[in-house]
Amino acid sequence: MGIDYVSNGFGQLLPHTTFVLDVLTGEPTAEILEIRSEDDIINNVSLANPVLPGPVFGLEPVLPNGAEGNQFLHARFTSAVDVDSVLSNLPSSQATGGLTGSIEALHVDPASGEMTIIPGRSFVGGQTYSGGPSGDPVRMELEAWVTKTDGVIVANASVDHDLDGIPDDVFKDFVAGPEPAVPAAAEPKDDG
Repeated sequence: MGIDYVSNGFGQLLPHTTFVLDVLTGEPTAEILEIRSEDDIINNVSLANPVLPGPVFGLEPVLPNGAEGNQFLHARFTSAVDVDSVLSNLPSSQATGGLTGSIEALHVDPASGEMTIIPGRSFVGGQTYSGGPSGDPVRMELEAWVTKTDGVIVANASVDHDLDGIPDDVFKDFVAGPEPAVPAAAEPKDDG
Protein backbone atom coordinates (compact mmCIF):
# COMPACT_ATOMS: atom_id res chain seq x y z
CA MET A 1 0.00 0.00 0.00
CA GLY A 2 1.22 3.48 -0.78
CA ILE A 3 0.04 7.06 -0.51
CA ASP A 4 -1.96 8.19 -3.53
CA TYR A 5 -2.17 11.78 -2.28
CA VAL A 6 -2.47 13.94 0.83
CA SER A 7 -4.24 17.30 0.85
CA ASN A 8 -5.05 19.92 3.46
CA GLY A 9 -8.00 21.17 1.41
CA PHE A 10 -5.97 24.14 0.18
CA GLY A 11 -3.85 22.01 -2.14
CA GLN A 12 -1.81 18.87 -2.53
CA LEU A 13 0.85 18.14 0.10
CA LEU A 14 1.93 14.70 -1.20
CA PRO A 15 3.27 13.59 -3.49
CA HIS A 16 5.61 16.55 -3.82
CA THR A 17 5.67 18.20 -7.23
CA THR A 18 8.12 19.90 -9.56
CA PHE A 19 8.14 21.10 -13.14
CA VAL A 20 9.11 18.62 -15.86
CA LEU A 21 12.52 19.44 -17.35
CA ASP A 22 12.77 19.74 -21.11
CA VAL A 23 15.08 16.90 -22.18
CA LEU A 24 16.69 19.02 -24.90
CA THR A 25 17.20 22.33 -23.08
CA GLY A 26 17.27 21.22 -19.44
CA GLU A 27 14.90 24.11 -18.70
CA PRO A 28 11.68 23.69 -16.67
CA THR A 29 8.50 23.38 -18.73
CA ALA A 30 5.01 24.44 -17.60
CA GLU A 31 4.05 20.79 -16.98
CA ILE A 32 3.83 19.81 -13.32
CA LEU A 33 5.12 16.37 -12.32
CA GLU A 34 4.16 14.44 -9.19
CA ILE A 35 7.40 13.08 -7.73
CA ARG A 36 6.80 9.37 -7.21
CA SER A 37 10.23 7.83 -7.80
CA GLU A 38 13.97 8.46 -7.53
CA ASP A 39 14.04 8.74 -11.32
CA ASP A 40 11.54 11.61 -11.14
CA ILE A 41 13.96 13.44 -8.83
CA ILE A 42 17.09 12.62 -10.85
CA ASN A 43 15.51 13.58 -14.18
CA ASN A 44 13.66 16.71 -13.09
CA VAL A 45 14.81 18.28 -9.80
CA SER A 46 17.77 20.65 -9.82
CA LEU A 47 18.90 23.91 -8.21
CA ALA A 48 17.17 25.73 -11.08
CA ASN A 49 14.07 23.51 -10.80
CA PRO A 50 13.43 22.72 -7.12
CA VAL A 51 10.58 20.80 -5.54
CA LEU A 52 7.58 23.15 -5.51
CA PRO A 53 6.38 24.42 -2.13
CA GLY A 54 3.20 22.87 -0.79
CA PRO A 55 0.26 24.73 0.72
CA VAL A 56 0.54 25.58 4.40
CA PHE A 57 -1.99 26.01 7.17
CA GLY A 58 -2.56 29.56 8.32
CA LEU A 59 -2.47 30.54 11.96
CA GLU A 60 -6.28 30.77 12.17
CA PRO A 61 -8.62 27.73 12.01
CA VAL A 62 -10.12 28.36 8.57
CA LEU A 63 -11.61 25.84 6.16
CA PRO A 64 -10.89 25.96 2.40
CA ASN A 65 -14.32 27.58 1.82
CA GLY A 66 -13.31 30.48 4.12
CA ALA A 67 -15.58 29.46 7.01
CA GLU A 68 -14.18 29.02 10.52
CA GLY A 69 -13.39 25.40 11.27
CA ASN A 70 -10.82 22.84 12.24
CA GLN A 71 -7.91 22.23 9.91
CA PHE A 72 -7.53 18.75 8.48
CA LEU A 73 -5.46 16.42 6.38
CA HIS A 74 -7.19 14.24 3.81
CA ALA A 75 -5.24 11.18 2.63
CA ARG A 76 -5.95 8.62 -0.06
CA PHE A 77 -4.07 5.36 -0.39
CA THR A 78 -3.48 3.08 -3.35
CA SER A 79 -5.56 0.31 -1.79
CA ALA A 80 -8.32 -0.03 0.80
CA VAL A 81 -7.37 0.64 4.43
CA ASP A 82 -8.50 -1.76 7.17
CA VAL A 83 -9.85 0.41 10.00
CA ASP A 84 -8.20 -1.66 12.74
CA SER A 85 -4.79 -1.53 11.04
CA VAL A 86 -4.76 2.25 11.53
CA LEU A 87 -7.16 3.10 14.37
CA SER A 88 -7.16 1.74 17.91
CA ASN A 89 -10.30 1.04 19.91
CA LEU A 90 -8.39 1.47 23.21
CA PRO A 91 -9.45 4.50 25.27
CA SER A 92 -5.77 5.17 26.09
CA SER A 93 -4.96 5.56 22.36
CA GLN A 94 -7.33 8.47 21.85
CA ALA A 95 -4.63 10.95 22.95
CA THR A 96 -2.87 10.23 19.63
CA GLY A 97 -6.04 10.70 17.58
CA GLY A 98 -6.76 7.01 17.96
CA LEU A 99 -3.87 6.07 15.65
CA THR A 100 -2.15 2.71 16.20
CA GLY A 101 1.30 3.94 15.12
CA SER A 102 1.22 2.42 11.63
CA ILE A 103 0.32 5.95 10.48
CA GLU A 104 1.28 9.01 12.52
CA ALA A 105 0.48 12.71 12.32
CA LEU A 106 3.66 14.47 13.44
CA HIS A 107 4.96 18.02 13.51
CA VAL A 108 8.67 18.26 12.73
CA ASP A 109 10.47 21.33 14.08
CA PRO A 110 12.54 22.53 11.13
CA ALA A 111 15.33 23.87 13.36
CA SER A 112 15.77 20.98 15.80
CA GLY A 113 14.22 18.04 13.95
CA GLU A 114 12.18 17.29 17.07
CA MET A 115 8.91 15.48 16.32
CA THR A 116 5.71 15.89 18.31
CA ILE A 117 2.27 14.32 17.83
CA ILE A 118 -0.31 16.59 16.23
CA PRO A 119 -3.49 16.43 18.33
CA GLY A 120 -6.70 15.61 16.50
CA ARG A 121 -9.17 12.92 15.59
CA SER A 122 -8.43 10.34 12.90
CA PHE A 123 -10.89 8.73 10.51
CA VAL A 124 -10.88 5.86 8.05
CA GLY A 125 -13.71 6.01 5.55
CA GLY A 126 -15.52 8.55 7.75
CA GLN A 127 -15.37 6.27 10.80
CA THR A 128 -13.54 6.68 14.10
CA TYR A 129 -13.53 5.02 17.50
CA SER A 130 -15.40 7.51 19.68
CA GLY A 131 -18.47 5.88 21.17
CA GLY A 132 -18.39 4.42 24.66
CA PRO A 133 -16.11 3.40 26.19
CA SER A 134 -17.90 0.24 27.23
CA GLY A 135 -17.51 -3.51 27.66
CA ASP A 136 -15.03 -5.74 29.41
CA PRO A 137 -12.28 -5.19 28.46
CA VAL A 138 -13.17 -1.53 27.95
CA ARG A 139 -13.14 -0.48 24.29
CA MET A 140 -14.33 2.50 22.23
CA GLU A 141 -17.17 1.96 19.76
CA LEU A 142 -16.67 2.51 16.01
CA GLU A 143 -18.90 5.32 14.77
CA ALA A 144 -19.50 6.87 11.35
CA TRP A 145 -19.01 10.63 11.71
CA VAL A 146 -19.23 11.45 8.01
CA THR A 147 -20.79 9.94 4.94
CA LYS A 148 -20.43 10.73 1.27
CA THR A 149 -23.57 11.02 -0.82
CA ASP A 150 -23.38 12.05 -4.49
CA GLY A 151 -19.89 13.48 -3.94
CA VAL A 152 -20.94 15.61 -0.96
CA ILE A 153 -19.43 14.94 2.47
CA VAL A 154 -22.05 15.24 5.21
CA ALA A 155 -21.56 15.19 8.99
CA ASN A 156 -23.55 12.57 10.94
CA ALA A 157 -25.69 14.73 13.23
CA SER A 158 -26.36 11.77 15.57
CA VAL A 159 -22.74 11.89 16.86
CA ASP A 160 -23.30 14.29 19.76
CA HIS A 161 -21.59 12.89 22.86
CA ASP A 162 -21.44 16.29 24.59
CA LEU A 163 -25.22 16.72 24.03
CA ASP A 164 -24.99 20.26 22.66
CA GLY A 165 -27.05 19.48 19.56
CA ILE A 166 -24.05 19.78 17.22
CA PRO A 167 -22.00 16.86 15.86
CA ASP A 168 -18.87 16.55 18.01
CA ASP A 169 -15.24 17.64 17.67
CA VAL A 170 -14.10 18.26 14.12
CA PHE A 171 -17.61 19.05 12.97
CA LYS A 172 -18.42 21.96 15.30
CA ASP A 173 -17.86 24.32 12.38
CA PHE A 174 -18.26 21.83 9.55
CA VAL A 175 -20.03 23.03 6.43
CA ALA A 176 -21.25 20.22 4.17
CA GLY A 177 -19.70 20.38 0.76
CA PRO A 178 -17.77 18.61 -1.94
CA GLU A 179 -14.75 16.48 -1.19
CA PRO A 180 -11.48 18.49 -1.10
CA ALA A 181 -10.27 19.24 -4.61
CA VAL A 182 -7.68 16.88 -6.03
CA PRO A 183 -5.62 17.68 -9.11
CA ALA A 184 -6.72 15.57 -12.06
CA ALA A 185 -3.32 13.87 -12.24
CA ALA A 186 -3.79 12.59 -8.69
CA GLU A 187 -7.46 11.68 -8.91
CA PRO A 188 -7.91 8.93 -6.32
CA LYS A 189 -8.90 5.42 -7.19
CA ASP A 190 -12.50 4.54 -6.33
CA ASP A 191 -12.42 1.20 -4.54
CA GLY A 192 -16.19 1.24 -4.10
